[in-house]
Amino acid sequence: MKITVPYRRIDKQLAIFDSDIDAAEAHGLISALLCATPRQAREIWLAELVREEDMDNELVKETIKELGRVFDATEQALAEDTGEYELFLPDDEQPIRRRAAAVIHWCRGFLYGLGLSQAGERLKSAETREALGDMDAITQMDEATVEENNEESEEALMQLIEFLRVTVQLIKAELAEPATDAADE
Repeated sequence: MKITVPYRRIDKQLAIFDSDIDAAEAHGLISALLCATPRQAREIWLAELVREEDMDNELVKETIKELGRVFDATEQALAEDTGEYELFLPDDEQPIRRRAAAVIHWCRGFLYGLGLSQAGERLKSAETREALGDMDAITQMDEATVEENNEESEEALMQLIEFLRVTVQLIKAELAEPATDAADE
């Protein structure tokens, strides 16, 4: 199931009600929670996204409804294992620096979600640990260093997004496996 909610609308709504995170970071958080704690993901995600005192705000309610659609599409894409999972990011018409910043924020949200769910302790494979190290390095990047109107930058960003998409599926698969003894690794 593809995400049909416009990225810019969610991002603007989150900014208007002073959320601490943007749309990309919210999706990173959703993705991590769905990989690590699928049964509690919606509850944890909502508690992280919205303060209790803001729950009656009409804009907050509308944003939650819209983000709920993003959540549902992401949940379905991850559950079906059809390779349809995609990161919720600005479209390709947006400037590359804006898209690069969104990738950085998405990684922050994903890593935060793994930490929040304490799933990192369950990830044992060298491949997964390396991927998480790479994701952490991405969070340290400065989007201002990305060259605008550059074919190499566009290609690099596309490859990075594909790496993250595959990494999410790798992490989901590893977290779905029964726990093994660390000596088995």
